[in-house]
Amino acid sequence: PVHVHQTGAFHHRHRELAGIARFNGRQNVRHRLRRFKQILPSAQLAGVDGLIRGEGGKIGAILDLDNTAEQTSVETAFLIEIDHLTGEEEMDALTAELNSVAREVALAVGDWQPMLARLNEIIEELPKRKNPVSQAEVDSCVAFLKWVAAHNFTLMGYRRYDVKAVEGDHEILPQPESSLGLMKNSIKDEGQRLGSMPASARHAALSSDLLILTKSNAKSRVHRPAYVDYIGIKRFDEHGKVVGEDRFIGLYASSIYNTSATQIPLISHRLERIMAASSHEKGSHAYKALLNVLETYPRDELIQAREEELLATGLGVLEMQERDMLRLFVRRDVYGRFFSCMVYVTKERYNTALRVKTQQILQKYFGSSEEVEFNVYFTEGVLARTHYIVRVNNNNVDVDVNEVQNNLIEAARSWDDRLDSVLLSHYGEARGNELRRRFSTAFPRAYKEDVLPGSAVADIMALDGLSEAEPLGMLFYRAQEEENDRRVRLKLFHRSEPIHLSDVLPMLENMGLRVIGETPYQVRTPTGEVFWILDFSMLLRGEQPFDLEQSQQRFQQAFAYSATKFQVEAFLDDFEKEQPALRIARSVFSASSSGHVHASRSRSMCAGIACTYGHALSHSSCPQSSRLAVTARSAASSSGEGRAAARSTASSASRCGRRPC
Repeated sequence: PVHVHQTGAFHHRHRELAGIARFNGRQNVRHRLRRFKQILPSAQLAGVDGLIRGEGGKIGAILDLDNTAEQTSVETAFLIEIDHLTGEEEMDALTAELNSVAREVALAVGDWQPMLARLNEIIEELPKRKNPVSQAEVDSCVAFLKWVAAHNFTLMGYRRYDVKAVEGDHEILPQPESSLGLMKNSIKDEGQRLGSMPASARHAALSSDLLILTKSNAKSRVHRPAYVDYIGIKRFDEHGKVVGEDRFIGLYASSIYNTSATQIPLISHRLERIMAASSHEKGSHAYKALLNVLETYPRDELIQAREEELLATGLGVLEMQERDMLRLFVRRDVYGRFFSCMVYVTKERYNTALRVKTQQILQKYFGSSEEVEFNVYFTEGVLARTHYIVRVNNNNVDVDVNEVQNNLIEAARSWDDRLDSVLLSHYGEARGNELRRRFSTAFPRAYKEDVLPGSAVADIMALDGLSEAEPLGMLFYRAQEEENDRRVRLKLFHRSEPIHLSDVLPMLENMGLRVIGETPYQVRTPTGEVFWILDFSMLLRGEQPFDLEQSQQRFQQAFAYSATKFQVEAFLDDFEKEQPALRIARSVFSASSSGHVHASRSRSMCAGIACTYGHALSHSSCPQSSRLAVTARSAASSSGEGRAAARSTASSASRCGRRPC
């Protein structure tokens, strides 16, 4: 029995040393604790002792294990501490749950030897029965059952069934008295009509196959929390008709998952037939590659799937040829209880996000109400294989595998994949591939999380237009999803180094905008080019109407001028020390922007002075001055007034010893 005390302790006994060897009762309790309201054990103690029990099962003495002369039983006792439980109902429910697990362990342990004896009897009888299959297949099945009996299968239950024809149907009738192990928990006299089963299940039950190898719908509470495996051995009459079945349930041992598939009876014979049907020459590269796909395939699938399904999947994987693609292979459980879905992608493309999306897509498409199980395997090559089990009430429905596969392909597409598609669609193959090679992998993760690939094309156009002569680009806009018409955004594109926030903020504030956020992104191309994208979120001050389309160009021109003036002034703080003649020109430049010069002349004077600065700076050996010179000349020549002013300042520039612009 299991006792739950207010201290959170548990006590449990096993009656047979054999049972302790084959079943870890302590492990079963721990598993059940985790599944029962997520209770996690924090400490545990265990020990095995020899006991003397008297009348009523009372313990008379505890002996050393070496003292076998007087002991009546060998038992294990353990204590597990858990978080404190305060509610009596909660403790009673936990007590009942753990005692139920203990009873199942006791049933499985107590009947293990009779179940093994029954399996060995069937193994001896099978070759002598009237079987509707070849002797080679009988020998293969016998070899597999012998392998199962050699401690490669944990036997948990057994029952004998009869199959009888009734009223145009067949009925499976249990023999309750034959029940052993966990089958004693579900003794029923009523039979089950095959007509109530899916067509695939009826076919499997009445086919000439000697064995039925599948899984049940229930998870084991003994040994480990996995779905129970099912081995059915059919009996036939002299006409080859199914008349009965010997059914064993349990779990395959770890040996089936760790041993080469070519070393396991039945499976090895299946592989030989599949390889022969593949038409690949033995010893060829394709033959070895296909054999590797099948040898590393999930063992449960090698046991349960039909040979035609395994061959189709193996050849489909070979067709991928290590290309960057996704393939889906779907198998129906013959009893209609689940879909087995095998998804292959490259290792570089596989990640947790893709696995979660795949689970969601499969669950939605197949209409499952249960969590989709998965198991991941990375091949020695470039592929990653994920095995999904989607449990449903009935899998006998139409399935469009291509539709599901296309949904998975779309889910597997990365941000870079979508950007490549948009570039090719927007620019054509030649130009699109050029931009794709330059920018496809240049953007940081933060940018990809914030910006859609379609929107990134506009940024790529701006970045592609930057040069030494034009190091600054910008875009004044309002986001499409923005509902507030007073909220606008500004993107600045710059080469090499970002424009500092302390430089930009005063300009934007002076232009009637309130900056509420700025997000910088560094863009680094594969060739080492560095660009910066600065995305400002702003609010318009005041209540006056604002038309973005009419204001966009004026704003961008005004901001470009302000940025040029700021850069020139900042640089000339140091440059004027070496060029005193520029102080006069700078004072005129400052006067024009501060309102001391008549407004009608301000643009032309500013442009002219900018041209003078640009001319002077162009003769400097400093790289920064050269860039500023290009910027200044660009601003000066942006209008007719600027060009006129440039000509008017030629004489001033020549007096400084400089050739006119």
